[in-house]
Amino acid sequence: MLVLARKLKLKVLVMGVNNMHLDNLIFRVLELQEQFKDKLTEDERSRFVRVCSTSSQIHPKLRQYSSTCLSFDSLQHLHDFIQGTDIFFSTAMSIFNTFFGCFKFDMCILDEASLCVEPLSIGPFLMAEKAVMVGDYYILNPQVKNSDAEKRGLGISLFRKLCEKYPYDVVILKKQYRMNDHICSLTNVIAYKGLIKHALQERQEATLQFNNDIHLNEFPFIKEIKQHERKVVFINTDNLLNKALQKQLNAMKSRNFYESAIIFAIVENFLHSGLSRKQMAIVTPFVDQQALIQRQLTQFKMKAHLLDKIQGLQKDVIIVSCVQHNRKQAILKDIKRLYLSFPRASKKLIIVGSINNLTKVQPMDQFVQYIKKKSWYIDINNALQIKKYFAPEASKFLSFLAPNKGDTLQGLRHPSTCAYLGTTKKFADENKIVYHIDGVATTHTGMPKAQVNSSSLQ
Repeated sequence: MLVLARKLKLKVLVMGVNNMHLDNLIFRVLELQEQFKDKLTEDERSRFVRVCSTSSQIHPKLRQYSSTCLSFDSLQHLHDFIQGTDIFFSTAMSIFNTFFGCFKFDMCILDEASLCVEPLSIGPFLMAEKAVMVGDYYILNPQVKNSDAEKRGLGISLFRKLCEKYPYDVVILKKQYRMNDHICSLTNVIAYKGLIKHALQERQEATLQFNNDIHLNEFPFIKEIKQHERKVVFINTDNLLNKALQKQLNAMKSRNFYESAIIFAIVENFLHSGLSRKQMAIVTPFVDQQALIQRQLTQFKMKAHLLDKIQGLQKDVIIVSCVQHNRKQAILKDIKRLYLSFPRASKKLIIVGSINNLTKVQPMDQFVQYIKKKSWYIDINNALQIKKYFAPEASKFLSFLAPNKGDTLQGLRHPSTCAYLGTTKKFADENKIVYHIDGVATTHTGMPKAQVNSSSLQ
């Protein structure tokens, strides 16, 4: 697009939904320019600018490409600058910037158009002779906080309305260049009904490579995750949650200390196995969980991303924290959109969560059925093996982490499984929850069903 705009002397306006999305897009443009720098002459190199209100809104590394109207002392000076620039990047919310008030562009491209509410989509097209919308309403739709507005149609994008009204004017891109075969098949099952195909054989067969020369003391579940054939892995925490008291789960709210500890252990191992932090990203739907994970990974300078702000994100490894942990809590709307993060991974997708809770939510129930069919899941049964990875504040919510700090449950947990034993047989009978330890069906007392000794609870 950059080369074509330069050759045809076009002024192209590229608009996105937010600043992070545009930053990721410009980084990708810079990568491509560097990749093909030997094939392009100086005249073929396009000049672009990132339009913003203030430079603090964008990534520090891109501020050299930014410009605000405050840097021009006259409209003529601004007009001359526009004449010498080919591509203009801006958010859809910046349509009132002076840049767009004194010039008519040849083309406007609205990226991730399916995420824009209808009023926000109309403005950019008034500034160009031609308009192109790029999006995917199969999985991406506007996020509307007001339920009444959503019911009245604000949650349906202009992009989707036009696609449904003029289907013969829609170009469907059926070939993908990002994901390997397992990740692609997962997104096909959830959203695309088998529509998406592979464009490149090497991308289809891509796997994550680790430095096997480094010998680490690894947990069994991490060894399993690192297997080359494990391109999609769901780490099931049901057995851990079943051992926790309901009041402990209630207290955690939109945080999940089990998942953050598991993610900490995985990231540490992957970094020590030769991967770089730039190859990985962590995604979660909740702000509290994002803050928790980010605090734990401070030493690695890793950033956790909110599900609503991953447009343009692309990594070799995506780790998803589902968070939902409460068996009695109402299913949260945010869980439905977890699958938006799946196509962001190119080589390995790791999801940490509860199969029982996700089964209750559409379309995640299709995802659970599929990973069970493919045996793409791993059960974690013992929280003690990852005890050192729990956040310090977790001891206030999970009593087995603080046995010497006024723990009211001290001495009443199974030494190996952390299951709460109770004080009477009546309590054990009323709170039986069947889970599995190394494939053996087990009661809430943490003892195999055939070996439960009721007299020990009298």
